[in-house]
Amino acid sequence: MVKFRLTLTRRRDASRCIARRHVRTHMRSVNRTCLRNLPGFRRGPNDLSLALTAYNRAIRAHRRLARLAPEIFDATEVARLAHRRKQDAEWQALWEPVLTEVYGPSPPEKSTRSADQPQLPRCARTRQVIEREHAEWRFWIEAGRLAQERYEQRRPHALPTISQLAGLLDVAMHFGRLAIGSFNPASEPPTHAQALTDLKRAYGPEALAAQEAEQSNSPKPPPPPDGAGSEHR
Repeated sequence: MVKFRLTLTRRRDASRCIARRHVRTHMRSVNRTCLRNLPGFRRGPNDLSLALTAYNRAIRAHRRLARLAPEIFDATEVARLAHRRKQDAEWQALWEPVLTEVYGPSPPEKSTRSADQPQLPRCARTRQVIEREHAEWRFWIEAGRLAQERYEQRRPHALPTISQLAGLLDVAMHFGRLAIGSFNPASEPPTHAQALTDLKRAYGPEALAAQEAEQSNSPKPPPPPDGAGSEHR
């Protein structure tokens, strides 16, 4: 009789444990589902990942624009052209006063467009592609900005993961290269250095000194004899 009661007690305790375990598991899943569906606890889309994706697509669009029109969208080419225009202006300021003194002032030129302002390619298809890529670049930049603002608004105290931090650093470095470029004025050879050297050699003090040296070193012609002079008379 005692053994039967012990067996019933053990079975009852086992069934209670199993029932308690099932109830706890079910209640936990129900609580998690309810919490996830609440407006304040719902995670929603990963706005930071969406912003990184939009920024990467904007970078690709900017690279395509740089290949289509490097004088406008490539920062390296823009800096190189500005450096060359500066050298041309210095070179023109060097010889223009001399020409003005000799030939007078040049007539004013009526230019409809500025020389410093780059122009789009003349091909209509290329212009259409540039307009499409520029619109796509603006769209992805705006989409990335909105996604980043939404992430900062929804999760202001959330810490990004290591992969997200790596993505942010990569995007920042790419944007920096696209904005600044990689032009180094020290590596660019002077454009008019050889021309200036040739002009100095031809018309400068060195040319005058060399001409005087040639005249002094050249032998003088002998004087005519007296008889030849008298016959001529």
